[in-house]
Amino acid sequence: AIYAFFAGLATVAVGFRIINLKMTKEPLISGIGFILTGLSGMLALLYLRLWRNKTIRFIAAVIIISAAIIWLRTGCMAYWAHLSGLSQWKPLIMR
Repeated sequence: AIYAFFAGLATVAVGFRIINLKMTKEPLISGIGFILTGLSGMLALLYLRLWRNKTIRFIAAVIIISAAIIWLRTGCMAYWAHLSGLSQWKPLIMR
């Protein structure tokens, strides 16, 4: 959980920077995905210490499920775009 805190802190910083620099096709969605993923790591120790508290479990679930939905959408769209872009590609010997 201590490692997750620092990894999460870096991930939150990356999320804000992606939004700030508009680095992807959808920087706000990607940035929020990174921020939520980082928050789940930063709060891991709290989740582990207070796991019997229903409110804490609910907050953890909302953060983690929200991040998972964002990454599912982002991943599906990336596969779709990459496959579309590669559909016309041929190996050098077949050109």
